[in-house]
Parts: sequence; C-alpha cells; structure tokens
Amino acid sequence: MGTMFSGKAVVDWQNSSGLKKGAHDPMLFFYTAAGSHADPKAPFTQCLAYSQDGGQTIQKYEHNPIIPHIAASTRDPAVIWDPDSEKWIMALYIGHDEAHGQSPHQYSLFCSTNLIKWAHLQDLFFPGMGECPEFFPIPLDGDTNHLKWIFWTADGHYFVGQFDGHKFTPKTELLKSTYSAVANDQSTGPNFIGGYAAQTWSDIPAKDGRRLLIAWLTGDIPDMPFNQQMTFPVELTLRTTESGPRLYSWPINEIKLLVQEQRILENINLSNSPTLLPTDGHDCLDILAEIDVNRGSDCELNLRGISLIYSPIKQELSCLNRNIPLNAVDGKITLRVLLDSASIEIFGADGLIYLPISIVPDSDNTTCTVRAVDGVGVVKRCQIAKLCKFHKIT
Repeated sequence: MGTMFSGKAVVDWQNSSGLKKGAHDPMLFFYTAAGSHADPKAPFTQCLAYSQDGGQTIQKYEHNPIIPHIAASTRDPAVIWDPDSEKWIMALYIGHDEAHGQSPHQYSLFCSTNLIKWAHLQDLFFPGMGECPEFFPIPLDGDTNHLKWIFWTADGHYFVGQFDGHKFTPKTELLKSTYSAVANDQSTGPNFIGGYAAQTWSDIPAKDGRRLLIAWLTGDIPDMPFNQQMTFPVELTLRTTESGPRLYSWPINEIKLLVQEQRILENINLSNSPTLLPTDGHDCLDILAEIDVNRGSDCELNLRGISLIYSPIKQELSCLNRNIPLNAVDGKITLRVLLDSASIEIFGADGLIYLPISIVPDSDNTTCTVRAVDGVGVVKRCQIAKLCKFHKIT
C-alpha cells in the first residue's frame, strides 16, 4: 500500500482494540502508507500494525487502512489517550494547497473508542512548515490540576490551548520553541534539518510525570554511513511568563549519569583576547554559563571552532547563521550548551529557547574559549562537565 511513513505507537492497556492475545497488552503502531512510492501507485492512507507479544513480532492489521485517503499526502498520525473524554485522539497532517504558495497547512483531529474506527472532530490551520503534528496535555507551572494542551508542528511551532474532548481552542498566538528547524546552507551541510519532527512520550508513570521530547537532526557527517541522529532527550515544561504560557526545554536530569568530571569557575574577566576554558580537549561537554552583559560588548563562546555570539544591543544570540531573540534579565544571560561529536545543542533563558544543530566540530581545534568581542565583560559563573559517550545500564 506504500512506504511506511512515520507515526506513533501506543500501548493499549485497556484492550480498547480487542487485539489482546495472551499475557501482553497489545502495542499498536500507527503509520502512513505513502502510496506514491508503491508499485502501482496508490493514495496515501493511514494504517495500523500491532504486536501481541510485547513487541517481539509485529503484524499489519488485516483490514487496513483505518483512515482512507483524504488528500494527496495526508500523513503522520499521532495518537494519545484522553482520560477526560475517555477516547483516543489522533492528530493528523492533511496538507496544504501548494498552488497558493504560503497557504496555511491543514491538520485534523479524530477520535476513537477502539483505536480502529475513527471519527473526524476538527480541522485546524497553521502557517509555516507542515507535517508531523504532536498533540498532548501538560501542566501549567507543574500544577496537574491546571492542564493545558499543546498542538505542535514539525518545525517547533506550537499553540497553547484547551481541549474539551471535541475541539481544540488555541489560547495563544503561534509560538516558537525550537529555533533551528529548517535551513539550507553550506555552513552546516546541505539540507540541514535541526530539531525537526519531534515526538514526546505519553503514559510516563505519574510518580515521574515528565513530558519528554526527542527530535531529529540531519547534517553532513564526513566518512560516516549515515547523515542523521537524534537530539539529546529534553524535558518540556509549561511556565507562566509576562507574555503568557510558554514551553521550556531542558536536558533530562539523567545526563548526570554521564558526568566524568565537573569544574566550576567564577568571575572570569573578559577582554578581546580569548580566555581558555579548562576542557582539556574533551569532545563531549555540558557547559552552563551565566554571563554579565551589562558592559555592552558582544560576547563570544567559541567551542572547538563553533562560535556563539551574544549581542546585548540586539538582544540576540547568533550561531551558524541562525539569529535568536534572547533578552537579558538583570543584565545577565544564561546559556547551556551540549557539545557532542556531531552536534551542538544550545539552551537559553532556562530553556525558553532551544537551538539544536547537527555539525561536526573542527578536528584540529580541541579548545573552548570565551571573550568580549569589543570591550570587557564578566562570566559570573561557568560550570563545565566532561561527559562520557555512553552509560552502561546495570
């Protein structure tokens, strides 16, 4: 019926589907059958595969498709259980009228009680990049009695709103969380995609309660048989700000399992001459820096040839031809950077901005430095952690 395009998987704890056989709760995998890649060609449809043995074997549902053809390239079903309405909810990308250029992208919501028969609920229209929706609840300021719903698109844009089991109502303008979603330049390789098509986990135990996200990076990785990777997992939180509720992204706490050595430096006085940071040529780092930008000088953090520059005049952070608004608070900015063998992930303002980029650092440059570009400055505090490349789970 077509190449299997991305979708979502759920565990059917209550056997809504009736597919349980034996001791294991059925695992259901929703995907798009991209018929344009079939021979002979067929329309795009939404299909189901399932496992009855805990994922050891997977079979396609014999009565596919579960959602017939809607539009030319309708795709990327994302499914979640809504306990309030006691229904399964699917967000689906429908498409857009390419003849009209920047016309809005259409998405739809569907509902089901058995994960097989789906009823249309609502159509939604978004500007920007299409495909790969995410739709999920998240507590505001950690209050599980005050849930908001997020509708998220492939390029990291999102709405915050309410969902009553039938209709999603946005309560904010279209916002941006991930700032490097799509570009096409030679600074990080052709057809660069960063932090794109992110997915979150549902059904995390209540005692944990986090909303965890992982996204997709592509870029040129010389001498490797691949050009893609996943971002480091981040925790999403929704917080009240002066501008309204906003999503924050932050590396998951389990990163501490990778720490080999950590140093904390304070009150580093900056000039135009670079100050060497004590990274000892390590190529996997977690750096958290609080920088005083009151002096008005641009500040540069250079990580193995990758330059991050903050302009207090523009209130803007720049890295690899990407410019991100970042307002100083009380004359200071906070940056957290994960530097890896083939990526850099930047978090600003406690995670209000998130910039993941696929890039291989300069192999001839193993140093990390900080400087004031055209004056003086101060790094109030800098925490540098050397990370191991993997953690063995015992």
